[in-house]
Amino acid sequence: MMYRYSVVCPHCSTWNDNLDLDETDGYYECESCGKVNRMYPYNPDTLPMLISENAREMFKDWPTLADVLKEKKAV
Repeated sequence: MMYRYSVVCPHCSTWNDNLDLDETDGYYECESCGKVNRMYPYNPDTLPMLISENAREMFKDWPTLADVLKEKKAV
C-alpha cells in the first residue's frame, strides 16, 4: 500500500505535501528552500500521524523545528 505524507521542512517551516517517503526511504527535497531532508529514523509503521490528509490542520498550533531553533538562538 502506498501512502502520501505531509511534513514540515525543519529549515524553512514550509509544508511539503503529497510526498512518497516509502519510495525515497524517508528523503525529500523541500519545495520552498530546496534543501534535502530525511524523516529519520524513517519507519512508516511509526509515523501514522503523517499519513493524514489533514495533518496541517492537526498541527497548526505546534511550533516547527525551525521556529524552536530561532527562539533558542534569540535567547
